Amino acid sequence: MNTKTIKDITGYASLAFNQAGQPFVAYEDYFNGYKATVMYYDAPAGIIELQSSQITVYPNPATGEITIETSASLTQTQLSIMNLNGQQLITLIVTGPKTQIDISRLPGGVYFVRITNDKMLEFEKFIKR
Repeated sequence: MNTKTIKDITGYASLAFNQAGQPFVAYEDYFNGYKATVMYYDAPAGIIELQSSQITVYPNPATGEITIETSASLTQTQLSIMNLNGQQLITLIVTGPKTQIDISRLPGGVYFVRITNDKMLEFEKFIKR
């Protein structure tokens, strides 16, 4: 039985949408000689219409601590702070509509808050001074 995870066999994953809203995923495929692979989803069933962001991050820009508010369903919801390279620097499970995170140890720059569960994926950008 192969116990490798997606993380063990891919790298540098990116998600993009064309003008028609069709999602494309590009990644470095370790099993394909580290070549770039692009996949797309062409069946319209199952794609949920995007809604306005359900995440509020403040203060923005921030120096020591940020507050993240979400109106999302909190069942099995994960929150991640990611840098521009997509590296997850902070990851935790959301337990309420408002979460405070100490970002004082992060270097100054642009970061993303990603909130995800089985029904949604939301991003919001913030700046660390």
